[in-house]
Formats: sequence, C-alpha cells, structure tokens
Amino acid sequence: DLSRWKDENRILLLKFILHSVDISNPARAWPQCLRWANLVTEEFFCQGDREREEGMPVSPLYDREATHPVKNQQVFCDLFVKPTFQALAIVAPTVAGVALENCAQNSAHYARMLEEGMDQLPESWGHPKSSCM
Repeated sequence: DLSRWKDENRILLLKFILHSVDISNPARAWPQCLRWANLVTEEFFCQGDREREEGMPVSPLYDREATHPVKNQQVFCDLFVKPTFQALAIVAPTVAGVALENCAQNSAHYARMLEEGMDQLPESWGHPKSSCM
C-alpha cells in the first residue's frame, strides 16, 4: 500500500518505474524487442558515424565497424534489465513477471544467434536501412 509510504520514497519508486520503462526493450515480446534493438543500435551507430566525421573518438557501442549488437543486447538484457525487473517485482510482481519471462526468452534468442555465429541483428519489420541524418 503506497499510501503509507513517505513522499520521498514514492517519488523514488516512480523514478525507478520510469527507469524500468526506459530500459524495457529486452523485456518486451520478441518482435518488439528485435525492432527496438535495431532502432537503438542504428541510433548509436549514427552517433558513432557523426563522432568519426567530427574527428572525435567513437564512443563504445557506437562504432558500427567494431561493435557486436547481438552480444551487446544479450549483455544489456542479462546485466541491466533482468536485475531491474527483479527489483520491480517487489512492488509490481505481475508486470515484472511478464517482463522477466520475455527477458529470459529474448536472452535465449540472442544466445542462439551467437551460437550460430551471428553478431549483427537480423532486420525487423519497420526497421529502416539507415536513418542517419
């Protein structure tokens, strides 16, 4: 019952829920997870392209020539998203349960892709070839 929580604790919880939603891509069903993984990866690569064009060092994960998006997505899911939703389960067990199940399935998808030697994400519906501006 959140009505018994102190205001600062309720605000902290709301911030944590907002953070959870922000990183929730790997906790969605596979088609949405893959689509958003492609979009986020392309956004990162565009940023890296821009950094390279400006003569700046390319940020980690943003270098399309050296980054392995499949492994990056699996690690992000396992090391960041899973623990976040495990913590969220304390106050929202139903939502977190669905998210954790999706995260486990998606991590398994990524593991299979890596076993098959794939390091790039497959294209997904609605994914532009390149949206760099």
